[in-house]
Amino acid sequence: MSAKCSKYRHIVAAVDFSEIAAKVVCRALDLADLYKARLSVVTVLEDMPIYPEPYGDFSMPSIDAEQWKGLVSATELRLDKFVAEIGLSDLTQTEVLSGSPKYEITSWAEEHDADLIVMGSHGHRRMFAMLGSTTDGVIHRAGCDVLMVRDK
Repeated sequence: MSAKCSKYRHIVAAVDFSEIAAKVVCRALDLADLYKARLSVVTVLEDMPIYPEPYGDFSMPSIDAEQWKGLVSATELRLDKFVAEIGLSDLTQTEVLSGSPKYEITSWAEEHDADLIVMGSHGHRRMFAMLGSTTDGVIHRAGCDVLMVRDK
């Protein structure tokens, strides 16, 4: 049996600015260098629920369109600064997505013909004992390979 392995052409590093984010981008950069692949770095702003009335025993924050626009702009600046600090400014496409991280990351990767997603095993939220909920969702939804970088 002979299987032909294709090289990665477009690698996406998905980050959430947690402690492991720099390690994720460095691992993605190593692979991009090895395969002479294009590298993109994305982050996702989760949509905030908007409730006009208190919800249960607490109120959820509401955010108007102008505030959301400001949040997106601030996150774009933060992502550009993060990438620049690693030394990738001119080499990398960056994008701030909004919505559910597992859906946005996999959809963006598919739309941009990515063949590898690199992400941390855990980020800001540790909902599952063994695997972060976003990472687990991406692994199950992705139409391409997913590399999970451990935080140790």
